[in-house]
Amino acid sequence: MENMLTVALWQKAVVLYHEAQKQGQELGRKRLAELLNITDSLARKIVFALNNQDIINCTSMQLETKEIKKELLIGDIHIPYQDKAAISVMLDYAEEYQPDIISIMGDLIDCYEISDFDKNPLRGKRLFEEIGEAREFLYSLRNRFPDSRIIYYLGNHEQRIERYICNKAEQLAELVATLLIDKLELKELNIEYVTEPFAIGNLWHVHGNEKPKGAYNPQHICDVMMKYIYDDFVVFHYHRVQTQLYRRVGDRYFRAYSVGYLAKEFDYSKLNQWQQGFATCEYDETGEFTFNQKVIMRGVIH
Repeated sequence: MENMLTVALWQKAVVLYHEAQKQGQELGRKRLAELLNITDSLARKIVFALNNQDIINCTSMQLETKEIKKELLIGDIHIPYQDKAAISVMLDYAEEYQPDIISIMGDLIDCYEISDFDKNPLRGKRLFEEIGEAREFLYSLRNRFPDSRIIYYLGNHEQRIERYICNKAEQLAELVATLLIDKLELKELNIEYVTEPFAIGNLWHVHGNEKPKGAYNPQHICDVMMKYIYDDFVVFHYHRVQTQLYRRVGDRYFRAYSVGYLAKEFDYSKLNQWQQGFATCEYDETGEFTFNQKVIMRGVIH
């Protein structure tokens, strides 16, 4: 019975996986173990990889670094619950830093009104008000950085809009694709709207909600995400600052970073281990990079 994953074994598994998909079936680990005469443990690992190929491969978009030397990375602003003081010190730092590219890594807006959670109608703002504030923020950002390339990556809070419309009025689903582009006036602002993981040089950028839903240990965010990406990456979404270095066989090294958020404390989570922050990254022409975590404590960057 086979207990090691080889290239030949993986290729056979991929063929079986696609055959099952064509027949509208799911290829489970027990069936795979039987067909390939492999151990249950190995079958489980292969099924996991097959079901998460899109995330593991991350082949959607890779940006050249010829014109990108310095990057500013921000995310989880959660307008209208942004921390204006934290954003102010971040922008002052960024203005001195003068990034070639600014990556807004999801959850720019909170979409509180259409969340699945229990809501206090006296606490939140209407969705159109959130979008209006976000648009003002983006115009302010563009005015301060007229020459920087700006990327806006879709986060799980923005995805609430698509989910809400599809659940409540599926006939309007075709409007979702351009709704935020139009309402935030991204084309007028020359801001690129990105919905899939992308890389700048050797560094993959994800929000953090791309992996399948399930429990995670907030103390080990990088460890959890590494199982899906297996490359250098930066993640947001979890509102925590973490840095991890992995060494693999063949003397290969992978670096992983979880960046803090730029919102205030939320009513529903008074006690937490979240940290405010942002990051900068410098690239050379080969795509190699130097990543710098910036933590904000009591309004001061550390």
